[in-house]
Amino acid sequence: MSPEPRRVSEVSPKESLGSLSGCLVDGDAEQRTRERRVKRRALAISIFLQSAVLAALILVPLFGKGSVSLSPSSLRLCRTDIQAATSAMK
Repeated sequence: MSPEPRRVSEVSPKESLGSLSGCLVDGDAEQRTRERRVKRRALAISIFLQSAVLAALILVPLFGKGSVSLSPSSLRLCRTDIQAATSAMK
C-alpha cells in the first residue's frame, strides 16, 4: 500500500522537506520583490556617488587657482623672472 516510488529527480525540493517547508528562509514573492528594489536603489546610489567623486577628482584641478596660464604676457613675465634670477646668481 505504499505509494508508487518516484525517482529523486522527480521530487521537488518543497515536497522533500515535508513539514519543514514553512521554515524556508527564502521568503515570499513580495519580500523578494522588495529586496530586489532595495538592491537596485543601493546600486543606483553607489554608481551616482562614485561618478560624482570621479567627476570632482577630474574637474577640481582644472578650475583650481594653481593652473598655469599660457598667455603671452605671462610667458614674458616668466622670462624676465628667470633672467633676473640668473643675473642675481652671477
